[in-house]
Amino acid sequence: QHLLGRDSPGTGEVEQVTISESLDWIETATDDQWIFDGVLNSILIGAAIYAFERTQAFSVSFWITSSFAATQVVIGNVQATADRRGWTVYIGGDGFPHLSINNTLNVNALDVKSLDARITDGQLHHCVMTYDGSSTPAGVVFYVDGVLQTNQTVLNSLAATSVSTGTLQIGIRGSSGLLPVSGMPRQISLFSAVLNAGQVASLYAGGIPPDVASLGIASLLSYWKIDATDTAELEIVLYAAA
Repeated sequence: QHLLGRDSPGTGEVEQVTISESLDWIETATDDQWIFDGVLNSILIGAAIYAFERTQAFSVSFWITSSFAATQVVIGNVQATADRRGWTVYIGGDGFPHLSINNTLNVNALDVKSLDARITDGQLHHCVMTYDGSSTPAGVVFYVDGVLQTNQTVLNSLAATSVSTGTLQIGIRGSSGLLPVSGMPRQISLFSAVLNAGQVASLYAGGIPPDVASLGIASLLSYWKIDATDTAELEIVLYAAA
């Protein structure tokens, strides 16, 4: 199944993303939302897209409502090969967000998690991860609901390329359906720089997901809205920077 992606700034370009299975749809008095089932649902964006090298700075912002007590991938582009080369932002089974950057999984890799706020309590949370391209734990910063977090190093052995030929995907790792997300992720955004505290605050916007493209953050690469607050059912708003 394909969902249309709309270019938010109105350039007229229309792209497609692919979902592996039909997502469930809910409508409430205040919002409409896609639900990922933790088994089959994912959004495939494309191969070798945003295949960041370990020396490149980037940031990821996302909102999620989840009560899933297992590891779940929010977004990443790791290869389906055994080395799992590439990067992934995921939530551990303990509810804390992680950044993983691999040359070779568990061997030549960086994995850092935040420690202060669990984001799988069934409430809507905003998370930002920034990475400065240093290949070190010190280069990773997390914010949850606008608040800077304390980090813990899980792995610190990244010393070779992280450039992946894998598919950029929301909701699973690799092509084999590993670590599916369960819940309602939304407003997933990629940036080509380290976001500062002021930019994180504007993305949090007091707890109400904003229109990311309207915030004027120059490093914005793309975002996937994944709700229907201002668009028709069966559409995902896609922004791709020129």
